Amino acid sequence: MLTPTEMRDKVYELGQRIGLDKDSNLLFPEDENLHGEGASIHVNDTLYHYTIMERGKVVKEYESKDLDEILFQLFYDITFDMACKYELEH
Repeated sequence: MLTPTEMRDKVYELGQRIGLDKDSNLLFPEDENLHGEGASIHVNDTLYHYTIMERGKVVKEYESKDLDEILFQLFYDITFDMACKYELEH
């Protein structure tokens, strides 16, 4: 199980391959408190958590012991967001 810092580094390392900026709106909280807006990734002793909140309510929530499952869901959303931004610009 990766630590939160290792998880953040892994996401940004993989994200560099597709042009993800380090100043993206991903949040990696030090504690398990969820933020009110946007994507939040955190790790506890047994699970990886990927949560998207909007207006203080959970929109999507994924939990898994498998790092690849969480990374798949995360990058699914990241690439969709990047594609939408590209479409608007072009």
